[in-house]
Amino acid sequence: MADYSAVLNTSTLVNYMREKVQPIFRRSVFMAGLRENGCLTFNNSGKQMEWHPTVIRAELTAADPYNVSIAFPSRNREIICQLPWRSYNLGEKITKFDKLANQGSKVQFVKLVDHIVTQMSQDFTHRFGHKLYVDGNAAATSRDIHGLQSCTSNDGTVTGYVGDNDDTYAEKSTALGDLGGDWSGTWPAGTGDYEYHAWTPMIVDVNNSNFSGDTWKENWQEAMNFLFSYMGRLNDREPDVCILNTDWVRQAKDSLTDYDRFEVSANTRMSNLGHKGLLYNGVELYHEYACPSSLGFCFNWDNLELRSMQSDLIGTMNDFDIESTEDLKALDFYGNMQIWLPSGIGVLAEVSDAGT
Repeated sequence: MADYSAVLNTSTLVNYMREKVQPIFRRSVFMAGLRENGCLTFNNSGKQMEWHPTVIRAELTAADPYNVSIAFPSRNREIICQLPWRSYNLGEKITKFDKLANQGSKVQFVKLVDHIVTQMSQDFTHRFGHKLYVDGNAAATSRDIHGLQSCTSNDGTVTGYVGDNDDTYAEKSTALGDLGGDWSGTWPAGTGDYEYHAWTPMIVDVNNSNFSGDTWKENWQEAMNFLFSYMGRLNDREPDVCILNTDWVRQAKDSLTDYDRFEVSANTRMSNLGHKGLLYNGVELYHEYACPSSLGFCFNWDNLELRSMQSDLIGTMNDFDIESTEDLKALDFYGNMQIWLPSGIGVLAEVSDAGT
């Protein structure tokens, strides 16, 4: 047997494949943010994902300080949330014929392996970045991870400035009030119980007639101001970041006057990976190809967790099939993305038609 380079050794090749998938953090704004903000966890286990978020806040009881009577009810402030594990894989083979055709030089075979592994890693990392936005509940047979759109659908109607959420996430309805509680006023304005909206993302209608214009280009500042303000009010903090589709960022830039400019975010964890963001009212704005058309997502990084069941985000395998005489290379992901509280997700969307 020819004495091939060490890159063909199984363990070395696996490490080599791991190095090839690292650029996922440079290609995807979302992936870079998840890693740089500590949202990736590894070696997760169990039959499914489960977490118990607190969605009920107990009310205080006013009392006469000279005649105190304290009630001691048993309260359950948490709900049980569950999501299944999901998996992606990508395989490639090197046939014996290809190896024979490249024989006569160690370098030729090494380049063949390098070429195939490089293409695999580029395909996997490119496609995986897109999956972070998908709806894992899109169909009964869906096997995609539960990306950002998994809790953000609406029924097309608008109340006030926001769309009426009609989704289900982690086996719980995202509709206002489905977890209980009461609200006075038109949500998100007014006051009420935390559980009333704890599982409901805020979907701001960017075409809303309550804004001064008819389209995103005319309304983006008002829509963002509304979303940031009320997310901050209901969640005790405004979002860290907003990822928009590229055309919306272009239109926002075009709408600025000669005296207005976005401030470029610098010296951030994201910029260190080559992702240049903009700042609007202290919130970092980014755009990327994977973000769906006519949508924007605003959130705090600590409300998200991308869980992997392996020691790496993307697993690697290398094998030889003696029956087919083929070298087999594979990349895979086992895990899912978790949104701790859907109320921590804000969405900018065209719920109503422009100009209506």
